[in-house]
Amino acid sequence: VTKQNIGNGRFNILAQNSNKIDVLVTGHMDTVQPNSGWTRNPIKPEVVGNKLYGLGTTDMKSGIAIMLYLTTLAKLKNNAGFSMVRDGGAAYPQQVQVRTLIVRDESKVIYMPESNWDAAKKGEELIRAQLYVNLIEKYQYPLHLVEFGRYVKVGHAKSKRYIEADIIINDEAGNARMILEVGNFEEFEENRDRIVADLFDLARAVTCVKKPNFLVYFSRSCKGGQVKDKIAVIDYTKFNTFQSWKKAKRPSTEEIPKYNL
Repeated sequence: VTKQNIGNGRFNILAQNSNKIDVLVTGHMDTVQPNSGWTRNPIKPEVVGNKLYGLGTTDMKSGIAIMLYLTTLAKLKNNAGFSMVRDGGAAYPQQVQVRTLIVRDESKVIYMPESNWDAAKKGEELIRAQLYVNLIEKYQYPLHLVEFGRYVKVGHAKSKRYIEADIIINDEAGNARMILEVGNFEEFEENRDRIVADLFDLARAVTCVKKPNFLVYFSRSCKGGQVKDKIAVIDYTKFNTFQSWKKAKRPSTEEIPKYNL
C-alpha cells in the first residue's frame, strides 16, 4: 500500500498484491461541491430507513467501500491493483494492456481485449492507459510522479472552464513538468491545433513555482496488430503561448523525453 503525494496536501492511495497488474480497479475520493438542490445537510451523513444521505454517498464513497471490501476477500486473485484517487482521475500503471479493466468513476467502466480495439467506443481511454504504462516502463518515470486525469480550471479567476489533463508528470515538489493529452489517431492532424491550444492553457494554469518543460500530444493505432504512434512534443520553455508556437510554424519533435526532468 502506497500513499502518493500529488501536491497541495492531496494524495492518492495505491495498493496491489503482486508486482504485476492484470486488473486495476480505481475510484475517486473527492466529491463535487454541494448545490442548492439539497434538502438535507450534505456535509452531515444521515440514515433514513435503509438509505444514506450525504455528499459523495453514491459518487463515489459507496464504490470506495466496495473496493475496500474486495481487498479483504481471501479469494481475491493475484495481480490485482486498487487506486483511490483525488480529482476524479487514476494514478496507476496497468502492466497488461490486452486485459485492461479501468473503473475511473461510477460512469466509466471499460473492459477491452486487444481484438476489440477497432470496435471500441472509448478507444482514447485505452490509448491513455497504454501511454501511462509506457511512461513508467519505457520512459522510466517513477510511479509517484505520474498523475492520471486531473481536472484543471483554466482561464481567468472567475472562469468556469475546466480541462481534464490526461497525464501530468510532476517533480518531487509537486510542480508539473510535462503535460500529455491523447487524441483520436485518424483525426490527429485535424485536431492538433485545438488540443495543443488546450495544452498551453493547462500549462499556464498549473504553473506554480516552476513552469512545465514539455507539452505532448499523443495517439496510437493498433490496426492489424501493428502499433503506430503519432507524437508531437512541444518545448514549453521556448514557447509560452499557443500563438507564439503557431507563429513559429508549429515546431515539435516525435520523441517523448525520458525521465531526467
